[in-house]
Amino acid sequence: MSIVTTFTAEPTIFFRREHGQLCQVVRVTLVCQAPLEQATLEVAGPSYRSALEPGHFEHGQHMLDVLVPEVTNETPFQVTLRAKGEQHTTHVIVRPERHWELYLVHHSHLDIGYTDPQPTIIMNHLDYLDQVLALCERTSSWETPFKWTVETTLPLLKWIESRPRRTVARMVEAIQRGQVEVCAGWASLHSEAFEIDELARTFEVVGTLRNRWHIPVKTAIQTDVPGLTEGYLKCLQRLDIRTLSVAHNYAGRSLPARTGQKPDTRLFYWQTQYGQAGTDEPVLVWYTDTPHGVYMEGGFLGFLDKVEAVEKALPERLAQLTSEEYPFCSVHLRVQGSFWDNACPNIRPAQVVHEWNQRWTYPHISIATQQEFFNAVRDEANERIPLFTGDWTDWWADGIGSATRENGMNRQAHYQLKAAESMHTLASLHTSNWEDYPTQQAEHTFQQMALFDEHTWGAANPWDNTLESNTSGDIQWRIKSNMALDAYYSSRYLLHSGLHHLADSLLGDHDAQSGAGSILCFNPTSFEQTSFVEVWLPAAAGIPEPFRLVDSITGESVPFTRVWHRFGGVDLQVDLGEGTDQWHEASDTGARPRGKTFGFVASHVPAHGFKSYLLQPEPVAAPSSSATPVDADVLENAYYRLSFDAQRGTLTSLYDKEAGYECINPDAVFSFGELIYDRYTTAPKFNHLSSRVTGPAAQFIGGRHRITLAKRTGRRDTPLFTELEFTLILEGYNQIIVTVRLYHTQKRVDWIYHLSKIAAPDKEGLYIAFPFAPGLGRPTYEITGSSTSQQTPHVPGSCDYLQAIQHWLALSDGAQTVLWSPLQTPLIEIGSIYTPYNPFEQTTKALEPSTVYSYALNNMWDTNFPYQQGGEITLKYSLTSYAGAFAHERAYQFGASCANPLHSLWDARVVDKASDALIHLDGEAASHVQLVGLRQAKQGGPAIQLRLQEIAGKGGALKLVLPGARFSQAWLADLTGEPLQPLPIEGSTITASITPGTLLTIVAEVV
Repeated sequence: MSIVTTFTAEPTIFFRREHGQLCQVVRVTLVCQAPLEQATLEVAGPSYRSALEPGHFEHGQHMLDVLVPEVTNETPFQVTLRAKGEQHTTHVIVRPERHWELYLVHHSHLDIGYTDPQPTIIMNHLDYLDQVLALCERTSSWETPFKWTVETTLPLLKWIESRPRRTVARMVEAIQRGQVEVCAGWASLHSEAFEIDELARTFEVVGTLRNRWHIPVKTAIQTDVPGLTEGYLKCLQRLDIRTLSVAHNYAGRSLPARTGQKPDTRLFYWQTQYGQAGTDEPVLVWYTDTPHGVYMEGGFLGFLDKVEAVEKALPERLAQLTSEEYPFCSVHLRVQGSFWDNACPNIRPAQVVHEWNQRWTYPHISIATQQEFFNAVRDEANERIPLFTGDWTDWWADGIGSATRENGMNRQAHYQLKAAESMHTLASLHTSNWEDYPTQQAEHTFQQMALFDEHTWGAANPWDNTLESNTSGDIQWRIKSNMALDAYYSSRYLLHSGLHHLADSLLGDHDAQSGAGSILCFNPTSFEQTSFVEVWLPAAAGIPEPFRLVDSITGESVPFTRVWHRFGGVDLQVDLGEGTDQWHEASDTGARPRGKTFGFVASHVPAHGFKSYLLQPEPVAAPSSSATPVDADVLENAYYRLSFDAQRGTLTSLYDKEAGYECINPDAVFSFGELIYDRYTTAPKFNHLSSRVTGPAAQFIGGRHRITLAKRTGRRDTPLFTELEFTLILEGYNQIIVTVRLYHTQKRVDWIYHLSKIAAPDKEGLYIAFPFAPGLGRPTYEITGSSTSQQTPHVPGSCDYLQAIQHWLALSDGAQTVLWSPLQTPLIEIGSIYTPYNPFEQTTKALEPSTVYSYALNNMWDTNFPYQQGGEITLKYSLTSYAGAFAHERAYQFGASCANPLHSLWDARVVDKASDALIHLDGEAASHVQLVGLRQAKQGGPAIQLRLQEIAGKGGALKLVLPGARFSQAWLADLTGEPLQPLPIEGSTITASITPGTLLTIVAEVV
């Protein structure tokens, strides 16, 4: 009876150098049912023979590694076991194997929250950097020293600010000798939530690290979030960051294979859609994802354990890469210190790697920085790396809809801060007073705004209410939501302050002659605006009534109207009194300033300029009342005729009278402006449930609810616009009030939805349907830093059922174009409503390519994002149309006017000029460039920074003219404001060359 019951030989991926010769390893396995004596092992192949004498084997299973010379093609070998009384033979085919070079990048993924309250997280990461420094110094002489990659700059900057200078100098030394690497990203971001200047601003700290601390920053990491906008890529290019690694966490909310494209290309070049060789070099990207262990892959492969664990797991991982036709030997691997987000540094991976390299020649493993990997793989074969262009649409964008009120307020803060900084900068330019510039307040507001847009919105269990750990959901959401609220109110404060400073710099020193002061309208956008603007007139000014409003340029009277706003579901209206004693609100409680708000259409206000209007105490005839019956379900002006279904509070027709074109689809699945409330069958408060469920749409739709009762509850006819108001009853809501406003002299329609939401943890989603005319085709829309469409090239595996847009969407058949703008909520689904669960199936009976669904709010996530939302939420949408083909310039102009409207201020004084542009954009590129940021330059004093975005894919020369300013020097800068090359200046004019799609930063010093 044979003692050996099993005898096999298998090829491996391992190499070992023996006596100067590189050999491949064959693994022999034998199972003995009793001790085996006098054993010898012989390996024979073409022109090769070797023998081993292991001698004795105990009872049980044994594995031996035998060496054969490295082969260049498939080679058969025979392995023979001889022992006392028996002989066994097996055969093995040894194939050529790669000389794998693995680069193990040790980092900690920064979730600002999730595992602990946000302040605790930041303090932990500062402690981690202390430990990193200690480990680097302790192991600097080791053969395999500890190395660390700082994933994001936010904790590093706070660490530098909070540590002694000598300690910082030691960290800089560790960085410069290559043990610590710093990546460019400020944090892991929902980049689609960011406005482009806000996003660019997060990278400005790179300049501080590079220039003040001499810290090289050459690469970037994005972790967790499965997608990035094209604007993020532009920021990397402007910083000369040429490499990026991403680790996409599907979390059940992602299905790249759904797109039909190949999502498993691990290495590729990423280029913008307008990228040009020489000016916009593509970024080399390494991509890993959930099936490969995401950013914890090193732990799954055994690097937190022991060499034997790595030996067992690594071959399968490399076989997977081979099956994906990955062509290179160099492989990027990430490892964290534990299986947690926000993990602490760990010396164990370095120890395992040291032991591994003592045992094996290949695969060779290095504890490495990320850039070491990219340098190696780029040297292998550049021409074999594919190139992808366009947006990399985020699968997690639906999380933005889990806090619609806070996100809407933060979106408004984006533009309030932008306008405020522009006003303060222009005021400083006019007065040469830079001491009053609100540097600290603006930076605080930006930080709060960006922290809210960062990707961690709450605890792992957001419904729990402990003090610490990943169950501190209530505390974490209080902190997170306060970031948006603080940004909103702080930016409002700065905007109000900026208006006063700018007005003071423009207005004369004398009061209005025989008048009641003037109204100054400021346009913060790069396009001339004619739009409705509101102005508050304080009761203390004693402005007599009646008065008339006069255009300072034409001398003509301008119609105006009283304005009311809805607060807490109640209209706060101001009585129109006959004298100053009547200047109070009807519901005045003394808790608000006394005064009145008026609205009028300010016409032809210059881009980045102002226009003034005069108040004169002269009677004017009362406006004639509308001849339209007050119960008519129609709104009509010279441009549009809107017909309504009063039973649903929706449109049945939106007819463009100028173009002779019906803009909407009256036969669509849902009516134009209709609300749809879906409730799902999945249970709330089960962590990561959405990661684990999949199935057809019918399995998940527990109920689809439409308006059960609608009533027209108001109509307002004013000299400037007419409004219809509908009160709606919908499942999940106390009440919904919809106001549709049609302006008399503007080609624009506004929808305002006032939602009174019942807070509930039940899984739910709210959609608003906007079915446009089917002949208009599929939409094009603005994203962060660019524009795109479903037909435009994207990075393979991009999310295809859900998009997050900025401020405009366009549909056009070449002869007619419709423009649509959402203000507070960016999420859209095109053609259908899709189930929010894998595989994200269509739920409507028809796919309508020209129908846009605003995905207004949801609570689909079972971790990280708020689990319920309620209270008062306001959503605003606007629309215009024109005869002609789609033009980027007109789309951006409309989106900018909706998001960043005119601002106005009354003052007792009058301005010396009736109207003026405070910044001129001239030259062939002027029509397709927008100024997205204007602020005091970071060096302080009399210097400004301008951020410019080319919006139409066209190049050309651009002249920036700031009347009255004189520049001593100006230069094209990188994204951080650091000079790259001087720019020609002549007095108040700066000349720059614009390339298609560029994001440009210019810094200028003022005399």
